[in-house]
Amino acid sequence: MRILLFGTGRFYQRRKEELAKALYGDKIIGFIDNRAKEIGTFEEKPVYLPRDVLVLDFDYIVLMSISFLEMKEQLLGLGVQRKKILVWEQYQATKPRLLRKDFLRKTKQPISNGKRVLVISVSLFLNGGSMAICYMVEELFHRGWNVTLLVPGGARELICALQQRGIDVIVVPGLMFCEERYLRPWMQFDVVIVNVYQNIRLAYLFSKFVPTFWWIHEPSARYAPTLYPLHRKLFPQLDTASWMGRVRIVAVSQMAKRNFEDYYPEQVDYVLPLGERAPEHIIFEKMTGSPLRFAIIGSVVERKGQDVFLQAVRLLPESLRQQAEFLIIGEDDPASSYGKLLSSLAEGIPQVRFQAPLLREQMMALFPKLDVIVCASREETLSMTVVEGMMFGKICITTDATGIAEYIEDGKNGYIVPAGDAAELASCMKHVLEHANALDALRHAARATYENTFAMDVFGDHLEAELQTTMQEWKWRCGK
Repeated sequence: MRILLFGTGRFYQRRKEELAKALYGDKIIGFIDNRAKEIGTFEEKPVYLPRDVLVLDFDYIVLMSISFLEMKEQLLGLGVQRKKILVWEQYQATKPRLLRKDFLRKTKQPISNGKRVLVISVSLFLNGGSMAICYMVEELFHRGWNVTLLVPGGARELICALQQRGIDVIVVPGLMFCEERYLRPWMQFDVVIVNVYQNIRLAYLFSKFVPTFWWIHEPSARYAPTLYPLHRKLFPQLDTASWMGRVRIVAVSQMAKRNFEDYYPEQVDYVLPLGERAPEHIIFEKMTGSPLRFAIIGSVVERKGQDVFLQAVRLLPESLRQQAEFLIIGEDDPASSYGKLLSSLAEGIPQVRFQAPLLREQMMALFPKLDVIVCASREETLSMTVVEGMMFGKICITTDATGIAEYIEDGKNGYIVPAGDAAELASCMKHVLEHANALDALRHAARATYENTFAMDVFGDHLEAELQTTMQEWKWRCGK
């Protein structure tokens, strides 16, 4: 096939290696860019303006940008046929040979309860959502379920770690758009768990044939303005609650439930917060003394509020700043506008340190060395880092725009501050610094909250009960 690529930026650059494998005989005949006259040629290929493609001989235009909806509308407005426009994942899904991905490996699992569960997720990376699904998969495996994880991609180290533990992981590029006939081999399970709203098409397809449990995590349109609208436009035929009755829909928090039901009222059946297994020999120490280590952990993006954290640090008296360290742990892009803002806010404060994201084993080794976990998010449907902080008996500060705030009694097992309010956050951090030796009761209460709500045995019991309910109700939900 002869294809044109619309987009030459970071999205394309990050997928060049995958694209080279996906081509498999297809030929790139050029690129499309609204700045074509300035660019001229790119990677020895001509660059065309969108309006110029109408006179070209091509099979598909592949949209290589996070702004693919705007690109698609632009092309449709120019008269390009809809069937000739593919988003990147759709193009991947036209290549059945990619189902035989390098990661595909069958492992032998002991079957104790005789139940086979398929877990479908988006790509796995070092973020809270990915780790939540990894923990879920591992817990089901430990409880004797025969588990297969189906994903479109992800970090090799995460996937290999799961496989080494004996869990089947199958990587199917373009999974979200795969034709139903290619998905049929995975429709023979006892129950399917579909993770996140983005997999709405897979929840729809699998629920026709298998009891399906759909776990919802998504933030609202305020801080993820394209998430729900984008997938509603991608799959307009599914943008109705009429088919959702055959799916058991579970949200990770009341906040995630409200966000989903803004679009599909009264559809969520249950709230199931995530679970995490504590290390066998967890270290529950006193505060480390000076310097007191504050950490904000997660992807470095505006929604996570690292800028508010740094503004709060700047508001602290110099004498207190000198008694502390402030860690920002997560994937950062210093060249982005947000990365530059953070760099400017951190300038002149030697106690601030940026650190790359860490694997779970590395984070578990780091947590005992931290004292205070800060979640400054402008919106967060739960907060895995606060759950982990509670697990280690740390002082946890979160905003009132998080799902985890539902489980915190301010001043008893943690602290809650208004989202986006650097002054209030600074006041709370100042209080912790000034009373560090008098907060053991709060730390023990935080650990008790973890044990009663987020410990893996508690989560696992609730999850198994939900899966049993999903299997028992499916036939009548489908009218069978």
